[in-house]
Amino acid sequence: KVAPICGIPEETLREVARTYATAESAIILWGMGISQHIHGTDNSRCLIALSLMTGQIGRPGTGLHPLRGQNNVQGTSDMGLIPMFFPDYKSVTDPENKKWFENFWGTSLNPKTGL
Repeated sequence: KVAPICGIPEETLREVARTYATAESAIILWGMGISQHIHGTDNSRCLIALSLMTGQIGRPGTGLHPLRGQNNVQGTSDMGLIPMFFPDYKSVTDPENKKWFENFWGTSLNPKTGL
């Protein structure tokens, strides 16, 4: 049923699926077209499910990598650029997180989100 909808020959779909599922390690990278599509959340969930079902996650050389729209958005987000998170996506409003970062950085921090 999928081949006519996708416009890809059935045998090609099977070959790609088998190659991915049986690879020693495989990574899925996707751009904003997948996630910003009208079915973006479902698209992303399907890629995550595929990775989980085939064991292509949690080992070196495997995983999922959604590519962001601007240069290094992911890296700056990881480092705490998002106003409601410290680095590593630790909530600014969690007192334990605040205490840890205050100790690590050697300064007092505002407990409120924002810039």
